Amino acid sequence: MVGLLSILKKFISDTEFQRLSIFVILFLLAGAIFYHQVEGWGWLDSIYFCVTTLTTVGYGDFNPTTGAGKVFTILYIVVGIGILLGYVNIVAKIALQHNYGVIDMLTQKTMDISKRTIDISKRTVDISKRTKDIGKNMELKGVRSPVDKKGSDEESLEEPEKPESPKRPPTRPSYASLQEMRKMDYEIKK
Repeated sequence: MVGLLSILKKFISDTEFQRLSIFVILFLLAGAIFYHQVEGWGWLDSIYFCVTTLTTVGYGDFNPTTGAGKVFTILYIVVGIGILLGYVNIVAKIALQHNYGVIDMLTQKTMDISKRTIDISKRTVDISKRTKDIGKNMELKGVRSPVDKKGSDEESLEEPEKPESPKRPPTRPSYASLQEMRKMDYEIKK
């Protein structure tokens, strides 16, 4: 909610946005006045037609019937869509400027986390090097490492490897056993 209010403050304080907003409102009112006078529509219907036409929604429930109304609508659409696209461009620019601050903050935090991760990786590599050095020093002095499996009298915490059983080729049943199976099937079916 706070973010939305800060964006609205930026919109209201931007002079380009203010000028274009006033111009869009005046353009919509000019169209509504024209359609009210020439086509004979009510004020609400006239404004409704202008907004749906310029936003390219165009429901089709209102159509200009006079020649002047049709020509005006063609010009109104061409000019009005350009104005509304400019308006949308300003709104997007202001919103992006606001979001770039948020994006910059998130980028900075991500970089900090990356630096910390790299630092931890360097420390881990340093610790593993020191551990290897300690192991080499112990070997030189003739001390067996408790991690070393060779010559260790202590039982390993890992499960012992199971010897592989010899693989036998698959056997086919003999002709006699097939005959016996068929007899059994025949007797079961009876």
